[in-house]
Amino acid sequence: MKKQQSNLGGSWKKLFANGEIRFSREAERKFFFYMTVMMLLAGIIVKIT
Repeated sequence: MKKQQSNLGGSWKKLFANGEIRFSREAERKFFFYMTVMMLLAGIIVKIT
């Protein structure tokens, strides 16, 4: 899971670098908020299993 997430992060950085996707500050905060929530949920699931 960690490797997949790092790859996704790299692709996102490439998109930002290319300027294809330009988030407003609000959208950026929401995006990172949901990412952190998903990371926490993934961590909890891993601990349970």
